[in-house]
Amino acid sequence: MSKGKDHKKYELETKASIAKTRDANILIGALAFEENRYDGHLLPDVFAQIKRILGHVPKIFLGDRGYRGTSKIDNTRIHTMSRSGCG
Repeated sequence: MSKGKDHKKYELETKASIAKTRDANILIGALAFEENRYDGHLLPDVFAQIKRILGHVPKIFLGDRGYRGTSKIDNTRIHTMSRSGCG
């Protein structure tokens, strides 16, 4: 599928979400989505899986710029990196 961007010509049909801990880099969740939804709209599904696995959801979520526009979901604060990568 073409994205219409010169620097990113194609996109796969399935979107994946991988969740890991910040310090230990332990995988705590992985989901595949058939539709190409906005990243921030995927977070409730991701948090539900993390809660099933760990028994709780994180207080802080660190994500890339694809999660911009969402600052909080329930009790989890959403932090995204700036263009310079310095939060």
